[in-house]
Amino acid sequence: MMADQAALNFASGTILGIDLDNTILSYDQAILAVALRMKLVDAQAPRDKRRLRDLIRSGPEGDVAWQRVQAEIYGPAIGHAVLIDGVIRFLTRCRQHGVTVHIVSHKTKRANYDTTGTDLRFAALGWLENNGIFSLDGPGLPRANVWFADTRAEKVDRIVDLGCSWFIDDLLEVFEEPSFPSSIGRILFDPTAAASVMPGMLRMADWPSIERWAFGG
Repeated sequence: MMADQAALNFASGTILGIDLDNTILSYDQAILAVALRMKLVDAQAPRDKRRLRDLIRSGPEGDVAWQRVQAEIYGPAIGHAVLIDGVIRFLTRCRQHGVTVHIVSHKTKRANYDTTGTDLRFAALGWLENNGIFSLDGPGLPRANVWFADTRAEKVDRIVDLGCSWFIDDLLEVFEEPSFPSSIGRILFDPTAAASVMPGMLRMADWPSIERWAFGG
C-alpha cells in the first residue's frame, strides 16, 4: 500500500480536466467512412486523422471539404466515433481515488457546413452516454461535469474557473493559449509523438501510460 501511495501523482481531491475530441474519442474511422461516402478519398486512403485531414485538404475543395467532413463526424455521423482504449479504466480509477474529472471541449453548438441542423453538443453528450462514461458501474462521470466552449480562449477560461490542477489535451494550441496558467499541469495526449513538447509538459502516448503515471502500477 505504501509503495502504491508513493507512486500517486493524482491524489484524492485532484481536479482533472480532459479534452473530448481525439482525446477521449477517436474520429479516425468516422473520418474515413464520411470521406469515402463523399468521394473525397478512395479505399487506399490512410487511416489516421492527421494524414486523412491533409489528404482531404489537398483536394480540389481544400479546407472546405475538410470542414464538410468535420460537420458530419461531429454531428450526424458521430456514431462512427470510437472510445480510445484505456479511457474507461482510467476514469474509473479517478473515481476510485477521489479525483474529480471535468470534460472541457471546444465545440460550437452547430457546424457551418452541416445541412441537418444537428446540435453538436447534444450529439456529443449522447455519444458519452452510449459509451458508458456516465455509467455508475464504471466512471460515473456526472453529466454536469461536461462543458462546452465556443472558442479556445473560452475553453481555457472554463478550465481555470473549474480549478483544474491538471489538463489533458491532444492539441498543443490549447496549452499555448496566452491565458493558460503555468500553474496548471499539462499532459499532451500524443499517440504519434508528432508535436513538440513545451517545457514542463508531459507527453503521453496512450491512456494506460497516463494511468500508470497518475496512479502507479
